[in-house]
Amino acid sequence: KNDLAEMYLILFDKVETIKNQGVDPAMSQTISKFSLFRRKQSNKELPDELEKRIQYVCEEFSKQKDILFTLEMAQSFDVAHKILTAQRLPEFISYCLNLPDLPEVLPYFISLKPIFSNLISISKTLNKTNTIERFETKRNYMNEQYQQLINLSKTIANTFYQPFDYIWKTVLLHGAELIQQEIQLIQGTAVLEINLTNKHIFASSQSTTLYFEINNKGQEYATDVSIIIDTDDISLEFLQKDHSDITVFESQTSREVSFPVIARQVGEFNLKGKLIYSDKSAKNKEQHFSFPVNVSQAKMEFTHIANPYVSGQALGGKNNHLYQGRQDAFDFLDQNILVNDMQHTIVCHGLRRTGKTSLLYKVLKQGFTDQRLIPVYMDMQGINTEKDLFCDIADKMNDALLLDDFPQINDFGDLKRYLKKIQSDKIIVVLLDEFEELQARVKDGLMKKNVFSNIRHLMQHESKLAFVFCGTHQLEEMAADYWSIFFNTALYLKINFLSMEHTKKLIIEPVGSQLKYDDLAIQQICKLTNGQPYLTQLICWTIVNDLNNNKKRNFATINDVDHAVDYIIQQGMDHFSQHIWDETTPLEHMILSAISQELINKNLNSIGPEMIFDQIANFIGKATRKQYIESLDRLVDMDVLWFKDTRYRYLVNLFRYWVYKKHPLEKVRGEIE
Repeated sequence: KNDLAEMYLILFDKVETIKNQGVDPAMSQTISKFSLFRRKQSNKELPDELEKRIQYVCEEFSKQKDILFTLEMAQSFDVAHKILTAQRLPEFISYCLNLPDLPEVLPYFISLKPIFSNLISISKTLNKTNTIERFETKRNYMNEQYQQLINLSKTIANTFYQPFDYIWKTVLLHGAELIQQEIQLIQGTAVLEINLTNKHIFASSQSTTLYFEINNKGQEYATDVSIIIDTDDISLEFLQKDHSDITVFESQTSREVSFPVIARQVGEFNLKGKLIYSDKSAKNKEQHFSFPVNVSQAKMEFTHIANPYVSGQALGGKNNHLYQGRQDAFDFLDQNILVNDMQHTIVCHGLRRTGKTSLLYKVLKQGFTDQRLIPVYMDMQGINTEKDLFCDIADKMNDALLLDDFPQINDFGDLKRYLKKIQSDKIIVVLLDEFEELQARVKDGLMKKNVFSNIRHLMQHESKLAFVFCGTHQLEEMAADYWSIFFNTALYLKINFLSMEHTKKLIIEPVGSQLKYDDLAIQQICKLTNGQPYLTQLICWTIVNDLNNNKKRNFATINDVDHAVDYIIQQGMDHFSQHIWDETTPLEHMILSAISQELINKNLNSIGPEMIFDQIANFIGKATRKQYIESLDRLVDMDVLWFKDTRYRYLVNLFRYWVYKKHPLEKVRGEIE
């Protein structure tokens, strides 16, 4: 009948529940006679909720300083109380990742150790699910941890006596319940995030625009989405303070919303507002936001901008300073063309105008780390016959090795005899650009098919030569076709897009202080080009010309970017997009047009294959569904489309707009018919 024993009794459920849990009837009669337990029941002081009883006992235990292990017991009960009162899964994870170390001296503490160990392991796994983007994968991971908690709760009866059996079983089941709650939450709600994309604008008495991007990262659509600007700061005069045009906002999509504003004063201001939306779980959810807006003074006096950008030419010589990134590609060539005194053939491939020729120019100018290697550049577009090819190789070697002999090369045999005469420890690295043109020469009858075996012979047996072949995605297709025997020993290097860091440098650095791009203009260029270097320079080149000739100012906004894109498409200046269109089939044209139409008209980021097929099913003639899927796969392999989680999107948004404007679906359908 001591106070400590009475504390344990409080942890039991009501006497009726004790009987149902298999407690001996005589014991339950004894329990009911304990004064404190009986008194608290009769006075209705004993709460029904287990977590409240645990809290009470925990506080009482903390006062019992003269009895061994009461502090540790209180710690264990505190853990149980925190977990039982956790409202959301993140709270549960946080508590479980900070469990106390308990002494392994009592059976209770010894039995708790594997429970705590499992809780820590489960919580670490649950914590990692935050990095998983795909809902199905995240749900599977969470369900696995849910099942672990259920299984663990079933072993409690063989681990503890009462009341600890009841306490920890309830704790584990509550954790499992929180996991299920979180699964329901992420699959049954819209999760909207809002960001101000241009936090820097220029002071002016004319209106400018603030742009917000809203992302729905949840698994459900949102409805009746509106943004309300809530600021009375006279420094920012909003011409419109609310936007409520989004009636349905699909899952995993983003929207851009703009507000016209007049910013007359220079300074930094705090922009406040709220995002309101509904979903299946609740109506009129409110999400408050606050963003800093920096207003600076625009340079009013116009100074002519020397246009440093290059629209279409490979970078080398005078414009070599524009070269950005590709250090990893250069290092790959430098480190792999010669390894352990063995030459390797390297194939650089990618879409047209992605910087492959510029990379070869950089190699030509910078050279290789191994001083025995001397690069020479050859362009297949200027070579028509086998004699031209072999003469060019000999002439380039002659110049590179500073030889006085000028050989007469008429065929492959003459080239082999010339190579035998050369006495040098140098290795000539032939950088052969536009190499797929070789196939065109054979097809046109200008070269014989054995030119492939002749070049292969040089690759395999000539110690004075190494080769870097450069071309479009067609090189990959050749390697998979009858050229496979030609390229089966080569190393492959894919050249595609610049990183966002190097794309921004390509935009900003060439103009220096002559021109200031606002943040949103830079972001828009990156979004449109995805780091495609030719298109990035083409947009910037067009913007500078427009500012010089028409707008007479030294700063660029997102509107200037959009005007530049419209001008480029209207004037037919986008040769990158035209090349892609020319290299794709009629079925692929249908697919590209259908995707661009659906994405733009419905403001989607990506699209599933069924939605595409529905758009073109009646117009693909005898094409089978298998051919349709193969066409999608080829467009992905060409770096035209991006495929992820069973959905497709354009890799280059400017190409998407180009297709939408130049080749609408109805026009393509008519051409096919």
